[in-house]
Amino acid sequence: MGAGDESKDGPAPEPTALQRYDLTSKLSEYLDRHLVLPLLEFLSLKEIYPEKDLLNAKYDLLKATSMIDFANQIYKQINDTDDDAPEFVENRTAVLQVYEDLQEKSADIMNIIQDPTVIQQLKQD
Repeated sequence: MGAGDESKDGPAPEPTALQRYDLTSKLSEYLDRHLVLPLLEFLSLKEIYPEKDLLNAKYDLLKATSMIDFANQIYKQINDTDDDAPEFVENRTAVLQVYEDLQEKSADIMNIIQDPTVIQQLKQD
């Protein structure tokens, strides 16, 4: 997405005014991956960069997270297929297992937090 990127077809085209002033690449270095994703969505809506480039950036960003289903959806868009990415099939099972384990471990505290009498007492304090 940078101004000096070279493609397979030769030098990259001259950046547009919007691309020249886009700070996403500089900001993203300091943000969590999950915070960069909305920035890429914004760039996609504004059509500042080619959609294929943004999809690849989203995919690179998501494949290292636990957002397996979303990453797989992006994979399908990039590759124009209905087949799941092989690495996500295995990872999805592991991610769901971790999710279930965390839900079990936090069930007691969640029940307390969601109890209407506790909520009312907390509001009064």
